Amino acid sequence: MSEREIIEVDDAEETVGCDGGGGPLGHPLIYLRFEGKPEVDCYYCSRRFVYKPERAEPAAGARAPAG
Repeated sequence: MSEREIIEVDDAEETVGCDGGGGPLGHPLIYLRFEGKPEVDCYYCSRRFVYKPERAEPAAGARAPAG
């Protein structure tokens, strides 16, 4: 089984489009909404779209940097 493809997107994006990479192994173009989540998965090809690290939320229980 191959590893899931993870694609980082700018924090200004609230919606991403996925076509499975196009070509014969692609799928219909769909749009996925983050809706406040730090990541979203394509239900056709399982690609994961994540905000670049500067946008990602800290893990539960993690302390925010002082400053």
